[in-house]
Amino acid sequence: MKYDIEVDQDLKEFIPIFKENRQKDIEALKLALAEKDQEKIQFIGHSLKGVGSGYGFVEVTNIGQVIEAKAKENAMGDIKLLITQLEDYMTHVKITYVEED
Repeated sequence: MKYDIEVDQDLKEFIPIFKENRQKDIEALKLALAEKDQEKIQFIGHSLKGVGSGYGFVEVTNIGQVIEAKAKENAMGDIKLLITQLEDYMTHVKITYVEED
């Protein structure tokens, strides 16, 4: 799958930190899933939902929203797939920096 996004040039210096923090979220989600910690998964999903779009990573927001919803349903099998999807996205996303008006 191809993930091309445009991000405001002004955010360029923050993107490596953003990506590093999402990797930490992925690891925390994997651990929480292994421990069947529904509350922790829901919290991380909610956090992802809030942070993605602000940096131009709308897919992170979308995945976070679904993770949060699936955690509320205790749908752990779905969450495992979503974690894989998030990891794939963060690994393969191609960023183009643009000047915002």
